Amino acid sequence: MKIEMDCRKKPHRRFHLLLGWVFILLLQPGLPPSLYAMDLMEAYNRAKEYDPLYASAVYENQAYQTKSRQGLSYLLPQIQSSGTIARYEFDTAPGIYQNYTGTTYNINFKQPLFNLSRFAEYRQHNLLPPMGEMKLAETLQNLGVRVTEAYLHVLAARDTLELVAEEKEAVAKQLEQAKKMFKAGAVAITEVHDAEARYHLVLSKEAEAQNNLSVKMTALQRIVGPGSFAPSRLKDTIPLTPPEPDALDRWIEMAKERNPILKFFSYNIQYFEEEVKKYRAQHFPYVDLSAGYNRSNTRDYIKTNTISYGMIGLNVIIPIFSGGYVVAKTDESKARLGQAKKEYESTYLDIVQKLTEAFLGIRSSIVRVNTLTVAVKSAEVSLHSNQKGFTAGIRTIVDVLNAQRELYNAKSKLLEAKYLYIIHLIKLRAAAGILSESDLAMVNDWFQKP
Repeated sequence: MKIEMDCRKKPHRRFHLLLGWVFILLLQPGLPPSLYAMDLMEAYNRAKEYDPLYASAVYENQAYQTKSRQGLSYLLPQIQSSGTIARYEFDTAPGIYQNYTGTTYNINFKQPLFNLSRFAEYRQHNLLPPMGEMKLAETLQNLGVRVTEAYLHVLAARDTLELVAEEKEAVAKQLEQAKKMFKAGAVAITEVHDAEARYHLVLSKEAEAQNNLSVKMTALQRIVGPGSFAPSRLKDTIPLTPPEPDALDRWIEMAKERNPILKFFSYNIQYFEEEVKKYRAQHFPYVDLSAGYNRSNTRDYIKTNTISYGMIGLNVIIPIFSGGYVVAKTDESKARLGQAKKEYESTYLDIVQKLTEAFLGIRSSIVRVNTLTVAVKSAEVSLHSNQKGFTAGIRTIVDVLNAQRELYNAKSKLLEAKYLYIIHLIKLRAAAGILSESDLAMVNDWFQKP
């Protein structure tokens, strides 16, 4: 019975011992902060909550949405009320003047009946809410691109650092082997010097890679917010498919219909067309319906019996000459209209260029991934052969080091080609105006699960 109880207590002792070591490790100073894997969709969702550029666009859109109500107010009645209470005390005055308290109350009503300038301004303000929506949609598309680029840049920087670390370890082993063989008289001292030079070169590359990783991580945190996290790794194989539709002209036509920034500048042209109409209309008469009510007991500083009266009528204003202001503003609005058309044209050409670069970039990335996959396998075979040849005395340490460098360069370029394929894919859909969360979710499935 005693033996059975000892057997039961032993696992508890091991558990407490293990728990104690865990607490000791956690309390050690200088340990790196804990990292958790953050996939692309989490980064995107965090960016929508944190990114200042996107938040600014949200507020800007809210401001744009008030413009239609502002424009409608120009066509609705304007009502004003005012009142005055004043005490008059005369030091010297004719006998008809006496000290008294004067009161005046009035209310005025004005309703525009015919005002071509106000009608044009109303139509202008109705164009502003959809313009705000287009700017917000464009900012959201760009957010998807910026998050993806920043996310993949961190991955690329981390991959570079890990490959440099692997290369450093391999070069260190070659250096140690060269030293042993030199002591044994199997190689010349130059072999050792070559290995030492390559080792210190790799050390400098490692320091540069560490700095680059810090810079790229800071850029990502600027979008998604501060925190200790690590992007999920890309899977070894990802689907490499050409653009669909596989014709650049169809992507350009799609962008004409769907790209939000093109729609924004299209609305902008309509806005300045109404601007021209607004200032031209200021040469025409306008008519207002006016009405009012007044009640007062004073006139020309003399107290009178309380008088109250109402008034209704038409107010007709015929502009004749304003010092040339209306003509100058009309010319300005025509120039602004021409500017808006050229801005649309420039934006369209920029989008065509982006579509072309992304479309061709996808194709070239597919070819590069396939060829670099073969290059990595060939570099591995070459390294293995050079290592055997060095052991056999028919290859030098430089040959081995060069083969190692070629292998790590090929691996780095292969990863870069995969990342560029993803970036071009996202940029193509964003330039066409069809990038959505489902596209990011599709790409997110290409990463390893946290």
